[in-house]
Amino acid sequence: MSPHRSGALPFLPSIIIIASLAALSALCACGVPPANDTAPPTNNTTSSYPTALLGNAFGSHMVVQGAPSRSRVYGHAASPNLEVEVYVDGQLAASATSGAAGAWSAWLPVTEPSLDSHSITVTDVAANHSQTIDDVLFGDVYLCSGQSNMEMTLCEAFNQTLLRTDNYPNIRIMTIGQGNYSFQPVDDFISIKHPWDRASPGSLGIGGNKKMKDCFSAVCWFFGQKIHTQYSIPVGLISANWGGSYIESWSSPDALEQCDCNNLDVNKVPNYPSLLWNTMITPLLQMGLRSVIWYQAEANCWNWQCYTCSFVAMINDLREKRGDTPQSLPFIFVQLHPWTQYAVGMNLPEMRLAQTPAVELVNVGMASAVDLGDWKSPLGNVHPRDKLDVGKRLALVADHLIYGNKSVVINGPTFEQMVVEKGGLNASAMILYETTSIGSGLVLSHSDCPSGALPEDCRFSAELKSSDGQWLEATITQVDSTTVRLSCSMEPNETIVGARYLYAPWPLCTIFNKEGLPATPFRYEMDHGFRPGPCLLSMLLVLLSLVFLM
Repeated sequence: MSPHRSGALPFLPSIIIIASLAALSALCACGVPPANDTAPPTNNTTSSYPTALLGNAFGSHMVVQGAPSRSRVYGHAASPNLEVEVYVDGQLAASATSGAAGAWSAWLPVTEPSLDSHSITVTDVAANHSQTIDDVLFGDVYLCSGQSNMEMTLCEAFNQTLLRTDNYPNIRIMTIGQGNYSFQPVDDFISIKHPWDRASPGSLGIGGNKKMKDCFSAVCWFFGQKIHTQYSIPVGLISANWGGSYIESWSSPDALEQCDCNNLDVNKVPNYPSLLWNTMITPLLQMGLRSVIWYQAEANCWNWQCYTCSFVAMINDLREKRGDTPQSLPFIFVQLHPWTQYAVGMNLPEMRLAQTPAVELVNVGMASAVDLGDWKSPLGNVHPRDKLDVGKRLALVADHLIYGNKSVVINGPTFEQMVVEKGGLNASAMILYETTSIGSGLVLSHSDCPSGALPEDCRFSAELKSSDGQWLEATITQVDSTTVRLSCSMEPNETIVGARYLYAPWPLCTIFNKEGLPATPFRYEMDHGFRPGPCLLSMLLVLLSLVFLM
C-alpha cells in the first residue's frame, strides 16, 4: 500500500479556483496547515480508546532501526479491519489494516541513521484516535540477552566510575522486566522494568541511590558505548535477560524440536521450555534490530552435550521467525569466562568447546572471555566484574561483521593444525594457528592459579595425549609468530595422538596475540579429528533440516 495518497481536482470555474487558492494561501500564511492527508488528525478519544495503538516495545526516547534495514511499527487497533496510518514528523509514512484481534504492522521507509530527533504518530482513522511518541532517533538497535552475566549491572561491575559525569543523549536504553511470564507467546511485554530513556548517570542507575539490580546491564552498556563512540550514530540497547536461565527457555517450540534433549530439569521458573521465548522474545519478533548480543551457557554446563545443537537451532529459528537472513541479523556471543562456583557436576571446559561450532554459521561471531576470571568477585566467581573488556570484545566482532571493518582482529589465536615431531621421552608437537587470528603475532604470557583454587579446577594450560590414552601436562615454547611447540615426557614406546589447550574450569591462559586477545580453547585427537565441541553431527542435521524447510 502506498504511504501517500493523491486525488484529482474536479473541474471548477476559474473564479472559484482562484478564490480557493487565495484562501488556502491565507491559511498557510497564518501558520495553520491545510486539511490534507499528510497531517495526523486530532486525537479526540484518548481516554475512551480500549487499547494502546503501539506495542509497548515502542516509546518516546527510543531508537528505531535505520538504514540499511527497514523497520516496522506495530501494535493493536480496537478491532479487526480498521485503517491505521503512521506519520513521521507529521507526514504520512505508512498505512495498514488491522487483522485478527486488531493486530497491525506497517513498514517505515528506509531512513538513514542521524542525530535528528523525530516524532511518530499512529492513528486509527475511523476512531480519530492517535498515539504519538517523541524524541525518536533512527540508528542501530541491539538486543542484549542471556542470563546473569548479561543481567549483571553497571553498579556491580568494575569501571562504573568512567560514567559518573557523562551523558550520552544519543544512546537510548530499555530494560525488560522479570517476575511475570507467559506459557503462551505474547505480543506485548508483560513487564517493562525501565522504559526507553536517554542514557545518563541517572537512567543508567549509577548517579543516585538506586539498588544495584536497578542499574543497566554492564555488558550491554559497554558494548553500545563503544559502537556509538566509534561510529557517531544513535544506538538503542534493549536488555532482556534472566539469571539462571537455560537456552531451552529462550528457544521456540520449533527450535526445541530440532534437538533430542529431553533430560531437562524444567520444574521451576524461568526454565520451562520456551517460557522466555514467549515472554521476552516474541514481542520483538517484528522489531527492527541490527544484531543480537548473547551471554548465556552457564546454566547449561551440566547438559553440555546438547548445547551445540540447541544453540545453532535457536539462532537459525530466531532468524527464520523474524523473517531475517543471516546478513540482516548478525549474532554475537560470549565464550564463557573462568569460574568454579556451583560447578559441581558441570563440565565447563566441554561447554566452551560446545559453544564454538556456532561460529561456522553465517554472520555469527564469538568474543572469548576465557581469560577474564574474577576469583574474588563478591557476587561469586561465576560473576566476574570485568564487563568492560567483554563489551569491547563484542564491539570488535561487531566492527568486523556489521560495520565491514575486515582488517580488525576479532579473536585470539585459533587452532589450525597439529604436526607431531616425535614421541617417547622427549615428545613434542607443533601447534599452528590460523593466520587471520594471530594479528601482529603470537606472544606468551605467564599466569598463576588463584590462591585457594583446587588442582582439578585450575591447572596447566596445555596437554598432549599419549597413545596409551593419558593426557599429560605439556610445556609451551614459541617457535615463530604463528606456531608454538608443546613438549612432554611419555613412555619410550608411546606416541602423541592428541593435544588440548585450556581444558579446565579456571584455565591458565598462556597464548595471546599482540592485540591482547587470548587463544581460544581447543581439543584435537588424531583418531577423532579437530573437536571444537561435541554434537557436530547434530548441528549438521539442524542445518540440513532448515534447507529442506526452505
